[in-house]
Amino acid sequence: MLRGVGFFTLILFSATILSGCAHTVSPVKEPITETSTPNPPAQDQVPGEQAAAEMMVADMLLFRPLGIVATVMGTAFFIASLPFSLAGGNTKSAFQELVVGPAKYTFNRSLGKLEEY
Repeated sequence: MLRGVGFFTLILFSATILSGCAHTVSPVKEPITETSTPNPPAQDQVPGEQAAAEMMVADMLLFRPLGIVATVMGTAFFIASLPFSLAGGNTKSAFQELVVGPAKYTFNRSLGKLEEY
């Protein structure tokens, strides 16, 4: 039981760290003057493509499996809360938030595009 909790904590910690790394800040560009020379880009390497590739790998190995777990857990919570949402009349919105939202995030967005949904 403790191994499962430790593993789940490690997954959540990794997701937190990677989600913080997903939002990069571009450096401040200095104005070009006569004395400054622009740095030439590295050969055969486009920075945007490398970042996109890294995000795709992180998405495939970490965020998609976590999305599947969130979809399953959301479904379980929806079923558990169904008597209350039926009584309150908000079954449709509970289903959208707990089941459809995580499922769309996991299965309908492009690989590496974390901000689409």
